[in-house]
Amino acid sequence: MILGILTGMVGVKSLGQSSASPLKQSYLRLELRETWPEATSSAHFRKGPVEKGFTYLHSLRGDWLLGIGGHITSMTPDHAPGKLVEAKTSQLAIWTLTHEALWTIRLYHPLYLMTGPKLYYLIPAKTGKLPIRRSSKLETETGGGISAQLTWFSPKGYFLSIAAERWRGTKTSRLHGTDVVLGMGIVLDDE
Repeated sequence: MILGILTGMVGVKSLGQSSASPLKQSYLRLELRETWPEATSSAHFRKGPVEKGFTYLHSLRGDWLLGIGGHITSMTPDHAPGKLVEAKTSQLAIWTLTHEALWTIRLYHPLYLMTGPKLYYLIPAKTGKLPIRRSSKLETETGGGISAQLTWFSPKGYFLSIAAERWRGTKTSRLHGTDVVLGMGIVLDDE
């Protein structure tokens, strides 16, 4: 109820957006992301290399984008392998599937703020290569997080974005992180 009152008072239309939304029906976003371990993860890991990812985004009612995507999160052990990572490995690779819901707020066309919750399915693995071989030291977890991003929409059918995401696993206290994500998206249809 409170959310309904707030969106009525400070909704997307009152921020200057016309009733015709600039969002297209669907997008594909390619990403470069870097992860910094947080909370209990920072005691065992430090940031890993930049990784790639992708997300399919679908517009819902003009002011929401729903997305499903995947990426690998890499963290470097801060100590000798054995406690949380496999022996003879220099990285912890976490295969990650995500679902996100982004509320789109027009700041000044074509610049938009997008924010919302994310759900994560985290699969710790021995390497970041296929086939996935699960880690025997860490368990598969579901997780939750929040994302905030600035997005610039081009009239030529693509967008550029920069995002900050804070996430954590919910099964144990071992996996926490903050990601910085650079993305470029393309329109998949122009309905």
